[in-house]
Amino acid sequence: MIVLLSCSIDLSGSNPYIPSTGELVNQDSVNVSIDDLRIVNSKLVELKYEKEANKILRNIVHNDSCIIADNDKTIGQLKTKVKKVTKQRNMIGVAGAASIILFIISIL
Repeated sequence: MIVLLSCSIDLSGSNPYIPSTGELVNQDSVNVSIDDLRIVNSKLVELKYEKEANKILRNIVHNDSCIIADNDKTIGQLKTKVKKVTKQRNMIGVAGAASIILFIISIL
């Protein structure tokens, strides 16, 4: 099989050399075996599928990083709420203990 590397047309009207076989001889083409073309084609198809898979994986990684960032933000908000509730609980405990002590002292 002949593969055309680049196409150049001479517009001056001169014909390319025509051998006795009747075949045009171009300096810008090479002979390539069908097996080599099949191998190259399979590699190109494989590359296409790898690119598609990589694109999908990049999209998944991006989505996961967005979800992780949202979860980190939610965890931070929950930690501040837990600290606030813990402080309120401790204040109620201290106030309750102080009121019980004052009640016992007032009874005596």
